[in-house]
Amino acid sequence: MLFDRSGPAYDFEVALGGDGGKGGASISSILLKTSNTLRHMIIDGNTINSGDKFPCDICILGAGAAGITIARELESLNLKTVLIESGGTEPQPQTQELYKGKISGLNYDLAGSRSRFFGGSTNCWVGLIAELDAIDFKRRSSIPYSGWPITKEDLQSHYLKARDMLDSGDYSDFPFALPNQSGTMPNSSDKPLYISEKIVTKRYDIRPKRFLEFYSELGLSKNTQVFLNSNAVDLIPGEFVKQISSVKIRTLGGKEFSILPKKVIVALGGIETPRLLLASNSVAQNGIGNDQNLVGRFFMEHPHIDNKANLLSFTSGFEYHLPDFKQLFYTAFSVAEEVKEKEGLLNAAMFILTNSSLESDSTGRGISELNRNAFKITPQSLYRIGNPCEQSPNPDSRVTLTQERDALGMPVVNLDWKLASFDIESLHRSNEIFGHEIGASGLGRYQIQFQKDEVFEEVTGGNHHMGTTRMASSPDQGVVDRHCKVFGMANLYVAGSSVFPTGGAANPTLTILALAYRLADHIKDTYA
Repeated sequence: MLFDRSGPAYDFEVALGGDGGKGGASISSILLKTSNTLRHMIIDGNTINSGDKFPCDICILGAGAAGITIARELESLNLKTVLIESGGTEPQPQTQELYKGKISGLNYDLAGSRSRFFGGSTNCWVGLIAELDAIDFKRRSSIPYSGWPITKEDLQSHYLKARDMLDSGDYSDFPFALPNQSGTMPNSSDKPLYISEKIVTKRYDIRPKRFLEFYSELGLSKNTQVFLNSNAVDLIPGEFVKQISSVKIRTLGGKEFSILPKKVIVALGGIETPRLLLASNSVAQNGIGNDQNLVGRFFMEHPHIDNKANLLSFTSGFEYHLPDFKQLFYTAFSVAEEVKEKEGLLNAAMFILTNSSLESDSTGRGISELNRNAFKITPQSLYRIGNPCEQSPNPDSRVTLTQERDALGMPVVNLDWKLASFDIESLHRSNEIFGHEIGASGLGRYQIQFQKDEVFEEVTGGNHHMGTTRMASSPDQGVVDRHCKVFGMANLYVAGSSVFPTGGAANPTLTILALAYRLADHIKDTYA
């Protein structure tokens, strides 16, 4: 039986820093040691006998932010849960190489954009978190394929729970920028800068929590068994195709065994999740959940058009918007929702990246001298601007499978990441509005250094993989329903940013966690 099996296992102690771990424990602070206490709950898949079968109530594939969160939440059900993780507790080159693939669109580092061991990419993320805006969930007529089947209100309580887990709290005490009573603009660096009604302030918290910290907790679980160095390679439907009856697991050590679940939750990320669904074609020729040929389509990132705009400041107020790693937050500017709706714009954020010396920077010297002469104003700072932006949903931007196989015998992926001309046009317009409002307010001057019709051959992403198993109201529009259950399947769910229909301009982890809590609640309800 599943929870009676003995075998090698591991425990660890986390040596947290003076911040109590709120900044995230480093991987090097986690000490592994053999432990009889965890013998039954954490197993190296390489020690399993090939052909063994493990029945369980719930099988979660992927021990990243989503998978670990769901496993922790389901602990209260007293059900047998299995958590499958491809890696161990530290990075291994041979395991990381399983991420390698082909590129046919914009250049992308498939292996370097993710971490394949317990904790997933939280082991290497910067830690920026923010909620999606209300407009991100709406159907926008100017943006084809936009709209979620849920609203932000449906996620709000789950956002709060995710914030609490990350020690972020809510924003009730955050001093959002407003004009002072006299109507003049504040000119201090101790609060957000008000520009105009067309520009809002958006807060990003810095919470680089390493989910590897939950290894010990799950190792001591009474209900969750963790399999390390174990890779899901096939989802096998039952007799009537509408239900997954078996998950085939392989190890790089050559072992193969099966999990026999009542429910399956795939939480492998925006590239590996469609890869597994498409590769599981022993019964469904086009892959699991792919009757409408939508699995793998709509791959989205957050394109970063950085250092392509300059802000010449006439006030010290912009200093507040530089990253504050002591207070653990970062504030950006964005066009107000009403303006986005009126002009049909995608979401975007304008970050103050760096403060350059006006004397040592040639651009700064030129602009500074011009403004001294024309406006009799002495500029105070020259700032570089970062522009992470929303990508419009595009069915031709996609993940597919090649004929090449990896070390596990899995088809290697091909990523064809495409941007639409509208993505750059919208970002350019957002910068135009931002620059106009800065100039009109007398706070500075703004220079855009890219064209609205510019074609970028190289674009940096945020390592955010979204949209490839998108959520929708019907199977002709997406892969999963509002509860993240795969259309046409009775017991198969997807967790993670692959279910995002749109990506907004917020880093995805907080929304990944909120959706994970929401899915866990839904699973609990099915057992109520």
